[in-house]
Amino acid sequence: MTSEEAYFADSIKYTTNLGTMYATSAGVVGPTIALTADGWTAWVSHTTTPKTCVIFVGSTAIAPATKEGTPTCK
Repeated sequence: MTSEEAYFADSIKYTTNLGTMYATSAGVVGPTIALTADGWTAWVSHTTTPKTCVIFVGSTAIAPATKEGTPTCK
């Protein structure tokens, strides 16, 4: 979330490609980012667990998240 919002602050738009602005640990799948009309959604998972975690900014929720800016895992 921090990297996406920092990109927005610099570019006045969101992106699906944060490049080297963040680093993930071994086994992490994603993040997969999708742009929406007024923000973005993202999900991430890990190879050692069946859980997926999601977050959204804007009015387009992504299940199981229901509160903007709050990561939720299922």
